[in-house]
Amino acid sequence: MKTSSYGIRVFILAFWGLAVLGPGLQAQRLPQQTFKQLTKKVAQETKKAVRAAVGRAQAAVHSAKISKQLASGAYDAQLVKNNIGSAVFFMYTPLAQSSGFFLEEYYLGERFVWAVIPAHAVGNKFALFSAEYMGLDGEIHRQTLRVVSYGSSGYQNYDFALAPVPPDMQKEVFALRLAQESPQKGDKVSSFGFYALDEEAEFAGPPKENTGRVILSVDNSRLTTSYPFENQNPAGACGGPLLNEKGEVVGIHSGSRGSCSFAVEATGPVREMLSDVHGDRVLRRSVMWNGKLITRLASSQRISRIVIKRDGQIIDHMLLTRRETPFDYSALEQLFPQACKGDIIYLALKDQRAKEIKILEFVVK
Repeated sequence: MKTSSYGIRVFILAFWGLAVLGPGLQAQRLPQQTFKQLTKKVAQETKKAVRAAVGRAQAAVHSAKISKQLASGAYDAQLVKNNIGSAVFFMYTPLAQSSGFFLEEYYLGERFVWAVIPAHAVGNKFALFSAEYMGLDGEIHRQTLRVVSYGSSGYQNYDFALAPVPPDMQKEVFALRLAQESPQKGDKVSSFGFYALDEEAEFAGPPKENTGRVILSVDNSRLTTSYPFENQNPAGACGGPLLNEKGEVVGIHSGSRGSCSFAVEATGPVREMLSDVHGDRVLRRSVMWNGKLITRLASSQRISRIVIKRDGQIIDHMLLTRRETPFDYSALEQLFPQACKGDIIYLALKDQRAKEIKILEFVVK
């Protein structure tokens, strides 16, 4: 009995000791483990911060070197080619992915850098998108940017949008320049972009190059070129720049079909939209019939169809969104040479989201 009672007391004391002292002993070990984890985390964060600082320093040095070269008038095709990986970026939204590029502009003596992307990839003004690019430091960067102005992605296209690049980001990228002269039929151009994109596509910079594109025609704001994508899928190329032999931007790739590719003629439309942004007004295009002003369209609007009535009967109509050849908004009479004095013309207008917004009516005089 005594032995049994003693054993019970020992068991109770041992259990009490574990209950009281056990957490204390465990608590002795936790700080050591936590300290190791914190030390490892601090080391990782320090390494990351040092790497980022070195990257920023390298980018600053590279940026200063490029700025010095540009200031001395050294902008040329070779300089562009050496830095094209920091000039063309991969852009994506939850609904679309494509290419884009950085463009510099001087306005009233101040330098601006813009991200240029295809309008059909964002859908409306003030849309957000992510830009993924190779910085001048050789590292991959990601930045969310906001569109401030966009054009129509209709056939008579201003299919591009602009987003301002913040000052800190400007130091990390190489910005292209617009050509002073408009491109001409027969000119040779090169294009850059991220091709063969799908739902799982990721940034894999630098962008791919297609050389040997030849401009087949220049119609208003649209360029038609030879098809340079024989061995690769052009999906994702939209928004990439077309460069002339000096490395200047003359076009913005907007699509391909059959044996041809298409692009926005950049030199005029981009300057117009930049002027629009600085003036804080809506870019307007004149719609005219026989020299008479009918209306002015915002850059995000387009004419979708035209109907002609004579004595209350429809004598002709045209869906302009299905036309295979361009037309001139300032000379709509060329589309309907059969129209006579007294005929009533109806113009249906659509916005960027393909929503019909209004119908205009005027009488031929």
